[in-house]
Amino acid sequence: MSDFTKLADAVFRGDFGSSGQITKELIDNGTEPLAIINQGLIAGMDIVAPKFKAGEMFVPEVMMAARAMAAGMELLKPLINDVDIPSRNCNNWNCGRGSPRHW
Repeated sequence: MSDFTKLADAVFRGDFGSSGQITKELIDNGTEPLAIINQGLIAGMDIVAPKFKAGEMFVPEVMMAARAMAAGMELLKPLINDVDIPSRNCNNWNCGRGSPRHW
């Protein structure tokens, strides 16, 4: 099982201790922060979403998974530059349902 798969599984299970530990190990091994986010943390939440939608998971379990993801993100935040994070360049006034052009 790859480290990304282990991290995704820890997030899915809501195991914030393991999530933080695996994230730290990946950082120490020189793994790119965005790869950890996309292939580990978000991958775990991608397992949660359809299970919640299907009624196989409930709000407390989703919140535990979110907490596990947050544990990893706290370790990654200092390593990510603002330029590394893709942006839709949106705010409430120029895109999405909050935009006056969508009223």
